[in-house]
This record gives sequence, structure tokens and C-alpha cells, in this order.
Amino acid sequence: MAHPSLHAAAGMAIGMAIGGVRCWQTRRCKRSLAHRMGAWLLWSWAGAFFALIPGLLRLLGWPQSWAEGWWMNIFVGYPLLNQTVRHGGALIGGALLGLCLTLQYLLVLAALFGTRRRRRALTTAAGCIR
Repeated sequence: MAHPSLHAAAGMAIGMAIGGVRCWQTRRCKRSLAHRMGAWLLWSWAGAFFALIPGLLRLLGWPQSWAEGWWMNIFVGYPLLNQTVRHGGALIGGALLGLCLTLQYLLVLAALFGTRRRRRALTTAAGCIR
């Protein structure tokens, strides 16, 4: 059975990919990224929570057979990950979750730096040198 951090990392990666497409399109069009970055972070955390739902249901008392059924693959392949990773995957899951969180942090910092640089270029072009 895979560790919950592995499931959360898989869900977060899928959520980051879904929300990242819109961020990339917004960045290419040179529009404000504030709302898109917020939505991107929300998608990533919602994906992590969505991937953990079968584990939470099992903690609430659902039978193991329901939580491990093929129909639970809709939750980011929950049973498939459990069958693939036999020895826990706590180290792999923790590393992937840390990688996702680091990537989020770096991309938010890059967006903030880009906004600051763009704002400085606009005020300089308008003749408002600070």
C-alpha cells in the first residue's frame, strides 16, 4: 500500500498541470498573473485532496474492498498506486511532494519578480523614474 504523501503528490502534480496550462497562456499574452496563480495553487491543492479521498473514506470506516476497488481509480489511480508501490513509498512520496511544493514556491516568486520588473518598466516608460 502506498503512503498518503505519494497519493497527495500525484494529485498535486495533476492539479498543477491542469492549472498550469491557463497560467502559461496568460503569461504568453502578457496579462496579469495574480488570479491565475491563485487558481493554479487552488487546483494543485484540490488535486492533492482529491487523491486522498479513498484513504480518508477508509479511515472513516469504509470497507477495504470498496476503497481498493477498480472504481476508485477515478481518484488519481488510488488502487493502481497501491498495487504498484508495495513497500510504502513514504520516501518517494515525500520527495515528490517536496518537489511540488518547491516548484510552487519558485514559480510564485518568479511571477512576483516578473510583476515587479514589468511595473518598473512601465513607470520608467511613463517618465516616472523613482
